[in-house]
Amino acid sequence: MKSASVEDLSEDLLREMPLPMPSGDSDKESRGRVVVVGGSAAVPGAVILTGTAALRAGAGKVQLAVPKSLARPIGVAFLEAGIAQFSETQDVDPTADAWADIRDIVQNADAVVIGPGFMNEQAAGKMTQALLKNVLGPVFVIDALALTGLADAHDVLAEHAGRIILTPHAGEMAKFTGRSKEEITEHASAVAHATAQELGCTVVLKGATTFIATGEVETYRHAHGAVGLATAGSGDVLAGAIAGFAARGADARQASAWGVYVHAQCGARLQRSIGTLGLLAREIADEIPRVLMQFSSLEHES
Repeated sequence: MKSASVEDLSEDLLREMPLPMPSGDSDKESRGRVVVVGGSAAVPGAVILTGTAALRAGAGKVQLAVPKSLARPIGVAFLEAGIAQFSETQDVDPTADAWADIRDIVQNADAVVIGPGFMNEQAAGKMTQALLKNVLGPVFVIDALALTGLADAHDVLAEHAGRIILTPHAGEMAKFTGRSKEEITEHASAVAHATAQELGCTVVLKGATTFIATGEVETYRHAHGAVGLATAGSGDVLAGAIAGFAARGADARQASAWGVYVHAQCGARLQRSIGTLGLLAREIADEIPRVLMQFSSLEHES
């Protein structure tokens, strides 16, 4: 399998792709709107983690699109977010036409995360397919069961070339591509590059070493070394951070690179202050502004 050249994701590399920064007289609208689509009775908090990370990354507004029965409690738990609701089955999964309930808010978003908290792969896949077929414009960050639910529907990504970011771990990548998990693990860089090139998207293949591939010549590699980041909800935070940077105006490659790097730096800081293990995902999200302040010299007005 042919692989692209691999470059380590570093501070020097980020200097070459500084984040867009709002001017002093700008308002929240100028920093973009993120919509997070997901949620289930079993994992209602995932969308909150993702939305929190998007706001911590600098997005101006966040809306959570969740099953109807969860809208009020999630809204009470996350005071800063707008709440939209979609129709649900008896098992609190999205119905076949649930996508239509939220089409307008998704259309008006700058970045959309689909997947956090979904527990029914088939329902998540159908909702994701419908939104991709009926909404053009936003950057889409597709995570977890929303991604594996597209295993037999790669064609729906074609109309969104350059605006799709896939964020699988090795097991999800195996299911999405039909390859074995062992092959994904052994040839992570090459698989990420081939998938990104084939689908015209950005692939963030997560692991102890994460690879970011755009299908172009170079793939980025980052070995974060923070074992504490392997904790429940950590991936939801990463997806939210990437979406937050995209909403601010970063392109898919830039948002992914910054998301992965900042997420890792949050883990490193928390390991020093809390310990190697026992980190909470909410703590990772809350650390994002401090990391951005630490690297504020990398940000400037675009």
